[in-house]
Amino acid sequence: MITQATIEILDQGLSMLEKISDSDYNTQLKLVYGATIGGHYRHVLEHFSTLYESHSEGFVNYDLRKRNLDIEKSRTAAIEATNNLKNRWTQLDPAIYKNSLEINGKLSHQIDESMKIQTSFGREVAYSIAHAQHHYAIIGVMCALLECPAGSSFGVAPSTAKHLKDQGEKPLSAS
Repeated sequence: MITQATIEILDQGLSMLEKISDSDYNTQLKLVYGATIGGHYRHVLEHFSTLYESHSEGFVNYDLRKRNLDIEKSRTAAIEATNNLKNRWTQLDPAIYKNSLEINGKLSHQIDESMKIQTSFGREVAYSIAHAQHHYAIIGVMCALLECPAGSSFGVAPSTAKHLKDQGEKPLSAS
């Protein structure tokens, strides 16, 4: 089930990438601190990639992600990276979600030390999915500002979509 949710969130990203132009992917928007859709999308993929690469190491540090500028600047590279990640993710043994994992990283601007917290691979996948949804919502707003299509439910949390459906309403969308 969690593998399916991971593939679903990556597929949502692919769907958005296929609908927008290269220009939209790279346009800096002052209203969102000069960010680009590409920058937000790279950030999402790198959280999943960093977690995937850590699955056999017993620890993950999201602060040490690679920050691949090819993915940030090239919609084609982002599509390729997403497809590669999906293929690797589907090959994971589902038992791995129960494995213990330690997170290392900074939480504070004021404190220099990194924190260490015990978690599980499954919990971190759930975090990565929620983190992606958060960035997709920002990307959805960016698409609305650029007047480019992201999709009717892109950036809408699954719980919100279910609530709206239960109420007989269509999912919200920024674009």
